[in-house]
Amino acid sequence: MEWIKPANGQDPLLLSGIQKNRFAAAALDHTYNSSKVVPNRPVALTELLAEFDDLCRLNQASVVSDRFQHFKIPNAVPEDFCERIFAIESEGHVLAGIRFAGGNPEKPFVSIWPDFAISTQSTIPLLTELATQEFSIFDPKEINFWLNPETDIAQSLKETITPSLRYIVGRANRIRLQDRPQRYDDVTLIPPDGDEYLDWYAASYRAFHELRPDLRDWVPANDREQMEEARSQGLLFLAHVNGIRAGLIAAIPRSLLGHRGVYFIDIVMSEEHKGKGLAHVLQRKFIDGLSEEIDVVWGTIDTKNITSTKTALRVGRSSIREEFFVPLN
Repeated sequence: MEWIKPANGQDPLLLSGIQKNRFAAAALDHTYNSSKVVPNRPVALTELLAEFDDLCRLNQASVVSDRFQHFKIPNAVPEDFCERIFAIESEGHVLAGIRFAGGNPEKPFVSIWPDFAISTQSTIPLLTELATQEFSIFDPKEINFWLNPETDIAQSLKETITPSLRYIVGRANRIRLQDRPQRYDDVTLIPPDGDEYLDWYAASYRAFHELRPDLRDWVPANDREQMEEARSQGLLFLAHVNGIRAGLIAAIPRSLLGHRGVYFIDIVMSEEHKGKGLAHVLQRKFIDGLSEEIDVVWGTIDTKNITSTKTALRVGRSSIREEFFVPLN
């Protein structure tokens, strides 16, 4: 295995448009189930190129320095935090970089973005060898990559590995055609006048993490800035059931594969209102109130969050992309 050196013009920040297009096309063609949401290919590729460029910006000197100083990994140097391009024999190239689950320096893993399809399990030992050798200073525990959940390799991996995050997506107009759920008329969505909702939101997450400390790193509360962005876009509502505050739903505008969409950043129910089917009603009422111009509603849900996953599927959304963490041992 060979790291393609920046001196050869292959630093991720300096890749040609053709090379970057290979990474974007591989992500589109091999990590999404496009039968569920048919991509607007030119726009989708533009979106994925922007995502790729965002990762490349991790190599900017100020970002590298900030990460180096923040994580304080013994014996590491700033360059160790750079994204790097590697040649994988008989396959292609990957963009690889160090990450830390939940920002925890004791939970390092190596993120992999290939410019080819990970189609057989024979490729995985090559990727784990790369992570073990080239990122040894961090002692990574896993490698991480995305797959189309309907592919043979994804189905095979799922026999031993549970996916982590899932892109769970629905077409808004199709969801609106379904019968309304029970208790639909019991729920009222009210936009908050100011930011007083944040105290209730924070308290709800404290209670949730006390019950599920195992999800503290994987299902964190959003920060104030994210929530206020949703409110400023008119996409944050408090849910009242018979006049009593029962939950909150928040989203931001974000397209997916070239379709105009909204991305759920949080859906929270108070403890006393959980288990009553109200989260389903909350999502459905939110979707019913969206502009007809919105084509897709989507979000990323951790598979450990079984309740949220079941609710999203019940609403009429489906998984089109899944993230896998493969242990290095």
